[in-house]
Amino acid sequence: MKHFIIDRLYALLAVTMMSMGALAAETFVQDGVTYQITDSKGAVVAVIAGSSKYAGSVVIPATVTNGEVTRYRSMASTANCSAP
Repeated sequence: MKHFIIDRLYALLAVTMMSMGALAAETFVQDGVTYQITDSKGAVVAVIAGSSKYAGSVVIPATVTNGEVTRYRSMASTANCSAP
Protein backbone atom coordinates (compact mmCIF):
# COMPACT_ATOMS: atom_id res chain seq x y z
CA MET A 1 0.00 0.00 0.00
CA LYS A 2 2.84 2.38 0.89
CA HIS A 3 4.49 1.88 -2.53
CA PHE A 4 1.18 2.53 -4.26
CA ILE A 5 0.86 5.94 -2.54
CA ILE A 6 4.46 6.88 -3.32
CA ASP A 7 4.01 5.87 -6.98
CA ARG A 8 0.88 8.04 -7.18
CA LEU A 9 2.72 11.00 -5.64
CA TYR A 10 5.57 10.66 -8.15
CA ALA A 11 3.06 10.50 -11.00
CA LEU A 12 1.30 13.62 -9.72
CA LEU A 13 4.62 15.42 -9.39
CA ALA A 14 5.61 14.47 -12.94
CA VAL A 15 2.31 15.71 -14.39
CA THR A 16 2.59 18.96 -12.43
CA MET A 17 6.12 19.60 -13.67
CA MET A 18 5.16 18.93 -17.29
CA SER A 19 2.21 21.32 -17.09
CA MET A 20 4.44 24.05 -15.65
CA GLY A 21 6.34 24.12 -18.94
CA ALA A 22 3.11 24.96 -20.74
CA LEU A 23 2.63 27.93 -18.43
CA ALA A 24 5.97 29.46 -19.32
CA ALA A 25 5.50 32.98 -20.58
CA GLU A 26 5.78 33.49 -24.32
CA THR A 27 7.94 36.38 -25.51
CA PHE A 28 8.50 37.99 -28.89
CA VAL A 29 10.46 40.93 -30.31
CA GLN A 30 9.02 43.65 -32.50
CA ASP A 31 11.07 46.62 -33.72
CA GLY A 32 13.82 45.84 -31.20
CA VAL A 33 11.48 45.84 -28.17
CA THR A 34 10.89 42.58 -26.28
CA TYR A 35 7.33 41.84 -25.16
CA GLN A 36 6.00 39.15 -22.84
CA ILE A 37 2.42 37.87 -23.10
CA THR A 38 0.89 38.40 -19.67
CA ASP A 39 -2.64 37.00 -19.83
CA SER A 40 -4.08 33.59 -20.53
CA LYS A 41 -5.85 34.70 -23.71
CA GLY A 42 -2.66 36.21 -25.17
CA ALA A 43 -4.16 39.65 -25.71
CA VAL A 44 -2.06 41.70 -23.25
CA VAL A 45 1.70 42.16 -23.28
CA ALA A 46 4.30 43.86 -21.12
CA VAL A 47 7.62 45.35 -22.18
CA ILE A 48 10.49 43.37 -20.64
CA ALA A 49 14.27 43.52 -20.74
CA GLY A 50 15.60 42.00 -23.94
CA SER A 51 18.90 40.36 -24.72
CA SER A 52 20.47 43.78 -25.31
CA LYS A 53 19.93 47.09 -23.54
CA TYR A 54 17.57 49.63 -25.02
CA ALA A 55 19.29 52.83 -26.15
CA GLY A 56 18.28 56.07 -27.82
CA SER A 57 14.66 56.68 -28.74
CA VAL A 58 12.51 53.62 -28.17
CA VAL A 59 8.92 53.73 -29.41
CA ILE A 60 6.50 51.52 -27.50
CA PRO A 61 3.15 51.47 -29.31
CA ALA A 62 -0.21 50.87 -27.63
CA THR A 63 -0.73 47.75 -29.77
CA VAL A 64 1.71 45.30 -31.32
CA THR A 65 1.23 42.47 -33.77
CA ASN A 66 2.86 39.08 -33.34
CA GLY A 67 2.20 37.10 -36.48
CA GLU A 68 -1.42 37.84 -37.28
CA VAL A 69 -2.47 38.43 -33.66
CA THR A 70 -2.88 41.99 -32.35
CA ARG A 71 -1.91 42.35 -28.71
CA TYR A 72 -2.43 45.27 -26.34
CA ARG A 73 0.35 46.70 -24.21
CA SER A 74 -0.35 46.93 -20.51
CA MET A 75 0.07 50.48 -19.22
CA ALA A 76 1.72 49.04 -16.10
CA SER A 77 4.48 47.62 -18.27
CA THR A 78 5.92 51.10 -18.85
CA ALA A 79 5.38 52.44 -15.34
CA ASN A 80 9.05 52.02 -14.39
CA CYS A 81 10.44 53.47 -17.62
CA SER A 82 12.17 56.81 -17.60
CA ALA A 83 13.34 59.16 -20.29
CA PRO A 84 16.66 61.02 -20.22
